[in-house]
Amino acid sequence: MWANLFITGLRVLWKDRLYAAIKLAGLAVALATATLIALWVRYELTWDPYLEDPARVRIIVTHFDGPTSRGFASFAGPANLGPRLAERMPADSVVARYQTSARVLSTGVIRSNEKIAFVDAGFFRVVTLPFLAGDPRTALATPTGLVLSAGTARKLFGTVDVLGRTLELDGKSSFEVTGILRDVPANANFEQGAYAGAAAMGSPLPAAEKEDRWDTISALTVVRLGPEGAAALQPALAQIGQKEFGPEDSQSGGRRSFTVHGLREAQLDGIGEARGADHRTITTIAGVGLLILALATVNFISLSMARSTHRIREVGIRMSVGAGRSRLVLLFLVEPIFLALGAALLAFVAVETSLATVSSAIGTDLSSPYLHGLWIVPAIIGLALAVGLIAGAYPAIALSGLRPVHALRGEGLGNGHALRQILVVAQFGIAVALVISTFFVQRQAEFARELNLSEVAGDPLVVLSRADRLTPSERDLLLTRLAASPSLRGASGTSLVQGDPKHSRVTRSDILVDQLVAYSQIATDGSFFFVQGQALLAGRTLDPARDAPGKVMRAVFNESAARAFGFPRVEEIVGQNFGGTLEAIGVVPDLPLQSAREATGPTLFFYEPDEFKYALIRVPGGAINRGLEEIDRIWNEVAPLQPVQREFADERIARLWRTMQIQAGVMTFFCSLAIVIGLLGLLGLAAFNAERRTKEIGVRKALGATTLDIAVLLTRQTLAPVVAANLIGWPIALWATMRFLSGFALHVEIGVGPFVLAGLGTVLFTGTVVLLYAVARSRLQPATALRYE
Repeated sequence: MWANLFITGLRVLWKDRLYAAIKLAGLAVALATATLIALWVRYELTWDPYLEDPARVRIIVTHFDGPTSRGFASFAGPANLGPRLAERMPADSVVARYQTSARVLSTGVIRSNEKIAFVDAGFFRVVTLPFLAGDPRTALATPTGLVLSAGTARKLFGTVDVLGRTLELDGKSSFEVTGILRDVPANANFEQGAYAGAAAMGSPLPAAEKEDRWDTISALTVVRLGPEGAAALQPALAQIGQKEFGPEDSQSGGRRSFTVHGLREAQLDGIGEARGADHRTITTIAGVGLLILALATVNFISLSMARSTHRIREVGIRMSVGAGRSRLVLLFLVEPIFLALGAALLAFVAVETSLATVSSAIGTDLSSPYLHGLWIVPAIIGLALAVGLIAGAYPAIALSGLRPVHALRGEGLGNGHALRQILVVAQFGIAVALVISTFFVQRQAEFARELNLSEVAGDPLVVLSRADRLTPSERDLLLTRLAASPSLRGASGTSLVQGDPKHSRVTRSDILVDQLVAYSQIATDGSFFFVQGQALLAGRTLDPARDAPGKVMRAVFNESAARAFGFPRVEEIVGQNFGGTLEAIGVVPDLPLQSAREATGPTLFFYEPDEFKYALIRVPGGAINRGLEEIDRIWNEVAPLQPVQREFADERIARLWRTMQIQAGVMTFFCSLAIVIGLLGLLGLAAFNAERRTKEIGVRKALGATTLDIAVLLTRQTLAPVVAANLIGWPIALWATMRFLSGFALHVEIGVGPFVLAGLGTVLFTGTVVLLYAVARSRLQPATALRYE
């Protein structure tokens, strides 16, 4: 019996090979896509996979809310938070700080710029990074101990077998390698090249502790909780916040506070500087995967139902020769299950062969979780069998329940036209919504990336980091020589550049009567606005000779700051003095240095060279290589012991928006596959509808209808559900787009253009596909068409 069922199924597939190929391709693409999405979701849900017992790990998030703005949240907090919190926590819990700093590690003639994390002694008990060598409990017990990642060890020594070897930090202090870390996967929040103790030479933590500033954010504070610590943590933070923030916040109207989050929960909630996708994005992409599976299932089912109507007489003949209902049910289940298992095999091959390419395309390493995901094979097979059973169940049960006399006449089973129309409308409504939503996600990603200036009049901006590591004389000489070089078009010192999310906030109550004014401050020099391509609206720029730090801070205001200070005509603020401590000397347009999630607010620019962290340089667009060589030459002459660390401004901006770009790429990639699946289903249904009306075509041609008349008739009837699908898809896309853009203070406008283009595109593409197939069927000779079946 089984051999007969197998042979019959193969014969049916060969007879309907066009439809079989369409169903096979659609389902295989859907299964492969759903598998890739599942791997991506798993990747995003398993950040920091090296953590032991992650449910006990907490990160303290610092919130800064202005009196009139929503402010921001940061994983980093005051440097003294860790010690103060440790004093109040029970002995079963461990508190540790983590602060990174760009430094130079050297051994012999080899030097390397590395991000070094300065951490408390208990850090490796909280964040259980995997050690290849050394003891995590004692690796940083001494101030001269240094833990290297395996990659950094290979870079400096050519091997990971380097315990006990020595190297220098910034060419000043000697350290001994006391531990080697395994290179962590890409979905890791803690992935620095080296780790040193909080008390190590060159650590920024002791100076920050001594300064005891609670209005700055510099160090992450992480906690591994014990049974008693879980109840003590939040009250301890509340006590610290009330003591350090309470009096000042009650006067200023602002609010600063600490909240406790699980490390992975903070990631999913999008709090602070979370690098991974938040739960909204993960849910959206997972929903796309389910929609893709639904589209493929709809196509598979609708085509299976459509083709089943051609087998009614076969059912009658089999019943006449004694076939029972159970055998008929099995007969009609064989063909879709064969196809579904074949699709599963193709999907598995597609995932295997495309994994590296897809990972590269969406900027995510899917291979690591995949290698440990043995669930993938049964998952693909299970999904395929479910789709095959669903697709074959209705035709199998309906056809096997017919009476032989009705079956032999080809009667008793409806053609399912209404149901297929509903399925077409549903699948194209989904496809249209995905197309429009993906378009706005891409546009917003591009808008956010291009919001911050990365070039001026074709001249790229280059950022030199580590200016704060130079002596004042070295820094002044560097900026002077860069600005005077004929190979460059200007240079400026600044405390903040594009792609830097942190900035200093100030709140004052003495500017306007009974009103608090909040603004940001950026330290720059006089050439900053020229380098940025910004012309003054009024007044003058900063002058080191006239605006040196002193009792009165002279500042250039942006337009938003001038209005916030009560001057609707912004030029009138020039020359005004506020409280005897602040004087406005000029006004510039609003310069977007923050991210698109945060509106460009009131900002003051003042001269304070000791706060310059960067040198911002404008390089001629027609001689970029020569300009970069000049930058390197000047840096190496001024600071020969410090390796130059430069990058283009657009690289910094791309890094700032890397997560969003990845998410936009993921949506675009997978939504494109969804559209392909939808079009495959459309092709199959168009082919079936044209074939089903072959005799009608013959009659119409015999009565004088032209090929064009018949093609237009078939195309018009197929386009109706596609138009209906657009009317359904548009509101869904509008809701999804508005929900997505609500997370940005600055975003693109929602225009009607994408909706109209998506509608016209689907109608034109559908019309073209159907028209071509209809023309092919309508060219049949009338006699051939009338003899069909």
